[in-house]
Amino acid sequence: MHWQVMEKQHDVDMPLIIRDFIQSKHGKYRIESWSFDRNFGSPENREGLAEQVDCLVMPKKGRISKKEQKQQEEAEFKKYRKKHSTIEANINQLECLGAGKCRDKTIEGFKRYVGLSVLAYNLHRLGKIRRRY
Repeated sequence: MHWQVMEKQHDVDMPLIIRDFIQSKHGKYRIESWSFDRNFGSPENREGLAEQVDCLVMPKKGRISKKEQKQQEEAEFKKYRKKHSTIEANINQLECLGAGKCRDKTIEGFKRYVGLSVLAYNLHRLGKIRRRY
């Protein structure tokens, strides 16, 4: 689909940028849920993303209120939170396919390594799907 190396950007800045990019490219599809790690969360991000999906999985940093605790105990939230581990597994697979160590110390070399790792992962995934059918 898409990959990007974040330069001089912070995790908390990315969710709304990602949302806008995906809507511009794939706006005709309905997105059921968004899932982010804890460090992507901010009130603005939660507000901007929650209005467009059924379930937003974006754990809050620090202590959570009773209302947020209740929300995180809902079955739908737990279902999508468990699916988030798949994303972590995909990141681990990228590291196994070359993104774990970059021998080229330039930013362009790093971007090339990441891009080739994403390509390798996608080819690996397509091969697994092809073998299944």
